[in-house]
Amino acid sequence: MKKRKNESGQSLVVMVLLLLPVLLALIGLACDLGAIAVAQVRAQDAADMAVQDAVKALDVQAYLVRQEIVLSPEAVAVAQRRLTEATGDRVRLTQLAIIYPQARQPALYLVGEVTVETPFLRWLIGRPTVVRQVQALGVPAYGLESAGD
Repeated sequence: MKKRKNESGQSLVVMVLLLLPVLLALIGLACDLGAIAVAQVRAQDAADMAVQDAVKALDVQAYLVRQEIVLSPEAVAVAQRRLTEATGDRVRLTQLAIIYPQARQPALYLVGEVTVETPFLRWLIGRPTVVRQVQALGVPAYGLESAGD
């Protein structure tokens, strides 16, 4: 069976046309998943910084006098401000609390949510955003630094 001269390469064109939507879908999905991963890492870094700044804003005098950690409104404001500065208001503070882990000193626990826009997932399944949670833990270091630091 002989191929005619004008038929050469037509099967390649058909193959490319069949695979093109699959390749475009994979590229779109990779872009959205990459954006989600980058946003998660940036949000985690911001949460770590925010909880450390909030720990510094805790009431040192209450701890020194009553051995009690007091979560002040200033600490909450400091944490939210740090999250906003670091992520451009993409991370929302959902919880800031003092926890008492077993056999450890009290710690400040931060939970935040980062919202990521996903253009491809919006087009594919109608999901315009993905919300991911970040958590951070900060331990007060009373006695290691002066109250004014």
